[in-house]
Amino acid sequence: MLKRFIDGIIFGGGFAISFVFIWYLASFLIYPMFAESYSVQYSNVETPGISENKNLTIVNSNEPETPFHELSLEQKIKTASFIALAEYEESLNGEQLPIIKEFLKENSNSEIYYKVGDEYKTYSNYSQTGNDTNSKLIIFFVGSPATMRYSTTYSGDRIHSLGGIPEKLLRDKCKKST
Repeated sequence: MLKRFIDGIIFGGGFAISFVFIWYLASFLIYPMFAESYSVQYSNVETPGISENKNLTIVNSNEPETPFHELSLEQKIKTASFIALAEYEESLNGEQLPIIKEFLKENSNSEIYYKVGDEYKTYSNYSQTGNDTNSKLIIFFVGSPATMRYSTTYSGDRIHSLGGIPEKLLRDKCKKST
């Protein structure tokens, strides 16, 4: 009788482990493949009866999309809704805070939650000191509301991670794209 009880527990335990394994496969591997094949994006098409200009459109995203950091500089500028220039400033307690100084590119049809003078907290750095590190930050925002997709720090006149482009030339390219 005890042997039969133990056999039942072993059988039940094996069944439970199999069920959890199948649930894991379905939840984390199979279902996301189907769920990501369609995404919802906002379109600028106005629809009667909708007060805002936000008509939902289903887009098939099976086509491979190039990651933003792999785009050429011209494509990054074209794709970005906003491009911000921030400079690190030392606060009273010695922290280096990136403060947005200007927008090199602004899309009037897009919304952004930052303005000139705001701290871009994501890149606050407590250990930097004055002149021994990068002092400026370029931030590329995409979409509406705009979210950060790429950023790079630099010092001096050239932005080495963007192919060594001079800051003035980047400004000119941003002005031309607007």
